[in-house]
Amino acid sequence: MKRILINGGYIENNQYNYYIQDHLGNNRAVATSNGTVIRQNHYYPFGASFADGLNKDKDAYKYNGKEQDRMHGLDWYDYAARHMSPAVPRFTTVDPLAEKYYSISPYAYCANNPIKFIDPTGMAPVYNEKGELIGTTEDGLQGDAIFMNSKNFTQGMSNKDASKHNIGIDALGEKARESYQTSFDGLKDRPDYDGYLTPKEAEAWYREGGGQPLYVDVSKINLGGAWASYFKIGEEKGYNFFLMSPKNYDTARVYGTLAITLLDDNGTASIVPSRYRDSGQIDDYNFDQHPGQPLRNLQTRAASKYAGAGTGYNIYGYGTAKLSTDKWYNPLRILSPY
Repeated sequence: MKRILINGGYIENNQYNYYIQDHLGNNRAVATSNGTVIRQNHYYPFGASFADGLNKDKDAYKYNGKEQDRMHGLDWYDYAARHMSPAVPRFTTVDPLAEKYYSISPYAYCANNPIKFIDPTGMAPVYNEKGELIGTTEDGLQGDAIFMNSKNFTQGMSNKDASKHNIGIDALGEKARESYQTSFDGLKDRPDYDGYLTPKEAEAWYREGGGQPLYVDVSKINLGGAWASYFKIGEEKGYNFFLMSPKNYDTARVYGTLAITLLDDNGTASIVPSRYRDSGQIDDYNFDQHPGQPLRNLQTRAASKYAGAGTGYNIYGYGTAKLSTDKWYNPLRILSPY
C-alpha cells in the first residue's frame, strides 16, 4: 500500500501530509506535519492546471478536492455522480435531475460560474423506489438526490459507491415521484440540513418530528473534553458528556453519552456504537429510563422537562469525528456504561 487517505490529507512513508485549500475547496498545496510545503497546484477557473507548481503532478486529488483520472490522458475529475472534463469544460454525462433546471445545459458545471459555485457532493440525500428518504451519502442532505434500492444502501456511504447503484428518477412511479418531490423540497427546512443539531432543534423535533430520523455530520459535533488520550485505538467506550464535560453543554443536552472508538493516533474516531455499525446510527433521542443507571436516569428526567411531550427518534451520522490529541490526561475520569 503506497498511501493511506485520511480526512484532510494522507499518510505516505509513515508521514502525515495535509492539503491546504482555497475558498473553493481546491487543493492548492500539500504540507507535511512540520509545515514543509512539498506540493503546489494552480488552476484555471474550470480546473485545468497552469503554471509550474511544485511537484504538481504527484497528487490525484486536486480541483475541488476531487480525484483526477489520468486514464488515456483525459484528465477528468471524478464527482462521483458524474465526471467533469476541464478541457471542454463540461460534465461528460447529463445531469440526472436536468428537468429541474430547464434554463441550464444538462452538461454545464456549476451553471457555468465556477468562481461563485462548486459541486462538492454531486449527490447526497438518498431515496428508495417509493420516493422515501432513506439516508445520506458521506456529504449529508445538501446536494442532488440519488435513487437506489434500499438493499444497496449503507448510511454515510461514499458518493462514488452510491452512484454505482443509482437507478435514476425515471425508475420511480408517479406517486413515488410526488413523495420524493415533497420530501426533497422540504429538506432545507429540516434542523439537520446543515449537519448540525442544537439542543433547541433536537427538542423541537422530538415534539414535532413524528419520530422521523435526523442525519448529522459527526465532524461538527463538539467532542470537547473527550481527549484522545482517554481511549485505546480500536477500543469502544461510552463517554458521558454530562458527567465528564459539563461545560460542553450542547453536546451533553443533545447526545448525553456517545460511544467513541479511537481509530488512529491522529485523533480520528468513530461514534457509531458497534451494535449499530450496520445502520450508521449514533444515538437515539428519547427520555427512556434504564435500569441500573441512576445518574443517567436523573439526567434524562431533568432534560425531559425542556423537551415536553413528544416522540423519540434515531440520529444517524456521516463523516468522521475528531478528538483532541492534547496529551493532558484526567486520572479521575468516569466512563459510563451506555
